[in-house]
Parts: sequence; C-alpha cells; structure tokens
Amino acid sequence: PDQGRVARVVTTCPTSNHMMRGGRHTRFADWRFIHRARLNTLPLNGCRRWGNEDRRCRRCGRYDETTAHVLCHCLPIMPVITRRHDAILELLSSEIRGHPQEETRLDKSVPFQELVPDVEVPEEVASCRPDIVTIDRRNKIVRVVDVTVPYEDGWQSETTAREKKMEQSRHRSVLLHLLLP
Repeated sequence: PDQGRVARVVTTCPTSNHMMRGGRHTRFADWRFIHRARLNTLPLNGCRRWGNEDRRCRRCGRYDETTAHVLCHCLPIMPVITRRHDAILELLSSEIRGHPQEETRLDKSVPFQELVPDVEVPEEVASCRPDIVTIDRRNKIVRVVDVTVPYEDGWQSETTAREKKMEQSRHRSVLLHLLLP
C-alpha cells in the first residue's frame, strides 16, 4: 500500500531523478538502494510486513528502524549522514566554481571584516558557518547556500524543511540589512 510514496516528490523533477535515466554520479549500489527504498522493500526491522518481532533499530536500539530513521536520524549512523551531506556540497560547489572573479568557500564563515571593515557585525551573525559562500568582490555580491537533506515523504516534508531553514536565517538577514549600507 505504501510502495512508491517515498519517491513522490523526486519523480516530479527531472534533475532530482536523473538516476532513473542517465545515472550520472550514481553507482550501481546506490541505484539498487534507491529502487529498493522507493518500493519500500529494504530489509529493515521497522518495515516488516508480518510477524510481531522487535522493530527497534539494530544500530541504536531506541527507535523503530524505518527508512527515515536510518537515512536521517540514527545517531550511530550520523557520520555517514554527514558524509552524504558533504558529498552534495562537493557536487554543488564544483558546479558553482568556475567564475574567476568569485571566491567560493565551503563550511567557513563570511569574512565580514574584509568585506565591510567599518561595520560592527553581531557575533551571532559573524560566527555562522553556512555550507557554501560565494563572494563576488567586483560586483559586491555575497551568496549564501545552506543545504538541507530532509527525508522525503511528500511535498509537505520538503516545504517544512525549506521553511525551517529560511526561518533560521531570516533574523540574521534582517540584522545584516539593518547594518550594511
């Protein structure tokens, strides 16, 4: 009954489902996992179709071992989750790079002291380390990219993740607009 619900959002965007057609940046093991996850046939304790056995996660033992838990929430697997996030950053930054007048910084704070030395930037803004920052000094443009990788369970989860990320950065951008000329 729930087969295919996980990939509902991905299948609507051609850039998100490239692995269905071309497979660039997708290994065979990834391709196999993607389709098993899409069909909800991964061998997980929390997704058993029959039996009344233990549904807890084999790694942490605290929560049901579901696809969402394994992909996004299990603490012992967090280094793998972080590596997935970082791999996405590397792909994005390799596409962003290439403009010689722009500086691209990964996981570093924005150098406000260099860009606007005469402005006192609050510590809560200056200490932030967005995922990717591009600085075009000639045109005086700073772009901030902060990636989130939510568990996809329909458009609502994507919208909620985007709104949460925007809310986290909204007060910082308001402070910057007030401070910068």
